[in-house]
Amino acid sequence: MNFRILLVLITALLTSACVSYPPDSPPPGYDQSSPRQTVSYLQWAFENEQPLHVSLCLTNKYMKLVGISPADLDMFWATAKERIEAEIGNVDDIKKVEELFRSPDGKTRIIRYGSGDIIADVIFVLESRYRIVPAKATKEIIEGNFESMESVLKYADDQAVITLPLLPDTEKLTPSKIHRILIESSWRIDGFKSKNAKTGEELFQS
Repeated sequence: MNFRILLVLITALLTSACVSYPPDSPPPGYDQSSPRQTVSYLQWAFENEQPLHVSLCLTNKYMKLVGISPADLDMFWATAKERIEAEIGNVDDIKKVEELFRSPDGKTRIIRYGSGDIIADVIFVLESRYRIVPAKATKEIIEGNFESMESVLKYADDQAVITLPLLPDTEKLTPSKIHRILIESSWRIDGFKSKNAKTGEELFQS
């Protein structure tokens, strides 16, 4: 095939409307390396009506607490959107007011945001997760949490050795049967400690 034609085909593929990133990862230009970045990511997910990406901005603990799952967000998008915006206000308009708390270990932060008449104190935690995607689509994805990157990553003889806390059944998934392993520590919303509508004077527990 002529090189110029091949280049045109590749460019067309790269610039097409098809999703060019894994569906369970932030799109290019977005990440969760800080609470600010997570809020930007959340705004993108709301603007583009991407329930799965909204769930990636929330901790597993928070989703269990309020009784929602990524599937619920997808099936009941309008309700889920209303539920979250009742806590934090219009997501498109949220702006940081001030940081209220930062834990000594640097893994928890409480930041006050304002959106319209609502002021919300949002709890962010640095959550570490792994996700093992089998090569066969018929096999279930294996996922879980771990304490921190420091707890699972060691360097020895110019090699990075990662030890994840897996379930016994995971051992049956041999390396040749694994398509992808995602390991990340990301800032996620763990709850809304307090909120105040209209006046900004009387905070109460959500």
